[in-house]
Amino acid sequence: RDDPCACPAPVREVVLSYASLLGCALGRRRHDPEEWLRRLRPVLESVLGGGDLDMRALVEKLREGAAKLATPDDDDPESSDDDEDGHWCRCNVTLASGAATLLTGARLRLARGRVYGLVGANDSGKSTLLRAIHERRLVGFPSRGELQTALVEHGLGERPPECDRTPVELLLA
Repeated sequence: RDDPCACPAPVREVVLSYASLLGCALGRRRHDPEEWLRRLRPVLESVLGGGDLDMRALVEKLREGAAKLATPDDDDPESSDDDEDGHWCRCNVTLASGAATLLTGARLRLARGRVYGLVGANDSGKSTLLRAIHERRLVGFPSRGELQTALVEHGLGERPPECDRTPVELLLA
């Protein structure tokens, strides 16, 4: 945008990333269009402005897209149940840590030849999930004979003198 009062690009990217994550979370279990509008309008208006933009139509398109992504498609090869398609793991995961339930009925699909990473806030359950995978505490996860795992824990990026890359820099390298 050429508007001198427009939101700076780095700020706009962060806000739109947040709106995307919020949309994904809303698409999982929330289908009420008014709730979507109430939650996303302030975020989107902060970077897109109010102006002549039809915010209700934009949020509805986002809601429809998220609902489509959150619903498995029967024709989608990712959702097929045959094990001959190169997947090591196809299971629904419920994971708890202490009294907190971190995941409920989450679909876990791991394909051969792919590399995966977990990104999330502190105390969101990333290490707990990785430990559960490594210790084979997930129902439906392949045995040690079928799939080898390694769990490496360290403070990458936590203390700058100990490393020269942050976790984000390492993932993007």
